[in-house]
Amino acid sequence: LYAFCDVVALRVVRELRAEGLSLQRVRRAADVLRRDWRENLASARLLTDGREAYLARNHKALVALLDKPGQAAMRAVVDVGRLAREVRRAVEREERAA
Repeated sequence: LYAFCDVVALRVVRELRAEGLSLQRVRRAADVLRRDWRENLASARLLTDGREAYLARNHKALVALLDKPGQAAMRAVVDVGRLAREVRRAVEREERAA
């Protein structure tokens, strides 16, 4: 029987594979997550371009996991989900006020 986090991790593996990462690179990313970041596939916020896997540490930085582990990949990450929620709340406030 699988725990919930195991099922989530399996789905993450499937998505990373579907985006082009080889199984070997997915395994390596999982190892780096555990060893260097104390994260796992079920809890980490991951992004991929099909070659590299990135860990979103916060809303300001992505960290490479495979080719140059630990290297910052970008200076900013936009949390579109958070922005959409803020816009939705603002629109709802305006509608209630009208």
